[in-house]
Amino acid sequence: MIEVVTVTFNNYAGLLATAASVLEQNRSIVRWIVVDGGSNDGSLEFLQAFSRKNPEIRVDYISEPDSGLYDAMNKGIARLSCDGYAIFMNAGDVFADTGVCDYFLDRAKANSMPAMLVGNSIRVKKGGKIYHKKSKPTKHIKIGMFCEHQALFVRANLLTRFNYDLRYSLSSDYDLIMRLVQSLDSTDIFYIDQDVCKFEHGGVSFSKRQDALFEDMAIRHRVLAMSFGVNVLIGVAQFCNHNLKLLLGSAK
Repeated sequence: MIEVVTVTFNNYAGLLATAASVLEQNRSIVRWIVVDGGSNDGSLEFLQAFSRKNPEIRVDYISEPDSGLYDAMNKGIARLSCDGYAIFMNAGDVFADTGVCDYFLDRAKANSMPAMLVGNSIRVKKGGKIYHKKSKPTKHIKIGMFCEHQALFVRANLLTRFNYDLRYSLSSDYDLIMRLVQSLDSTDIFYIDQDVCKFEHGGVSFSKRQDALFEDMAIRHRVLAMSFGVNVLIGVAQFCNHNLKLLLGSAK
């Protein structure tokens, strides 16, 4: 089984899109966990109605103030049933096609249910231009994320041992996934060359890229004990690469 965790706050349109995508995957998804930050845009009423109309998917939702994205994501982790896989698909994120979850779950069962399933992603820029992003080897974690957060299925009983570190407001996903990877053998991580998610490119960690890079450096120092010089070189290279892409209009 697969549990989808969605974090939302006053994003009614995005929530509707994610709900429709979850519904299309209903053979594999048995639980949709929604953590709403106390929206006043009709999101709660929609969730109540959606839950009544779609009993085949258990909808577990809360609506209350939180301390930000990662605090809300921790609340989602705390509600996992510890049976099967979990994936984060926040409001506005959708699955790449209707058979994604079935396909990944079937592949997992055929390969002894590995701890982590890694797939590819589709980024949609403003204007509708699409970029396909292929996942990288997990050793890339020393430099940055090896796949999009929404392209990663993790065994729920593993994920519940971890929490997002609220010291990091932009890169806590990088920190958590780094710690996850360090806890696993390479045989526990299974790559599938298939698109998992489609999402709009340009979130907060992108718009505040310089601040996110400083958080990345702090995480590499704490988790990997990376030397100061190497860490700075990676940070500078990423900063230059990001700004060059912006300048050329090709940031993706």
